[in-house]
Amino acid sequence: MARVMQRPHGMRLPTFVGGITAAFAAACWGFPVDQSTECAAYVRCIEAIDRAASAASGTPQVTDLDRYQDGGACWGNPELGKGCTTSCRRALDRLRAREPALPVECAP
Repeated sequence: MARVMQRPHGMRLPTFVGGITAAFAAACWGFPVDQSTECAAYVRCIEAIDRAASAASGTPQVTDLDRYQDGGACWGNPELGKGCTTSCRRALDRLRAREPALPVECAP
C-alpha cells in the first residue's frame, strides 16, 4: 500500500519511491546507449585521416572525437544518440562524396 502525502492545496498524491522515480527519470532523460555503428565508422575514418595527415606533415594531427567515441557525450541518452548518429552518417557521406582518396578505413 502506498503512503498518501497531504499536499498544501488539499490534493492527495500517492508517493511511490524507487520504481516511479526510476521510470520518470528514464522517460525524461533516458538511459545511456551504445555507440552507433555509424559513429564507430566515422571515428575510425577520421582517426585514419589524422594518421595520414600526421605522417605527411610530420606534425601530429588530432581531431577531437571524444563525443562520438564509445562512452562519449553522444551516448548519454537515446535522443542524443540519434542526433549524433545522424551527424556521423552525414559527415561520412560528405567525406566519401568529396574526397576521392580516403583511407581504406573510410570505405562503406
